[in-house]
Amino acid sequence: PISNRQPNERLFIILPKKLIDIFIGETVGKFIVSVNGKEVQYNEVSNNLIERGLLIPLFPTAKEIQIVGTYLAP
Repeated sequence: PISNRQPNERLFIILPKKLIDIFIGETVGKFIVSVNGKEVQYNEVSNNLIERGLLIPLFPTAKEIQIVGTYLAP
């Protein structure tokens, strides 16, 4: 479980591109981010050759976060 008791909290997570990324051919796509099974809007706050940083909104009842990309390391 996520320990979040304040409204309007956000999670900052860094995703290594070798593990998960969002390319569709040569086009950059978007991650699908869900909190408790509901898709949420996120902000990509950093992006370089190695990793992407996402800022994901949380709420006090958040228990599960799911991030879906188009590439996942085997």
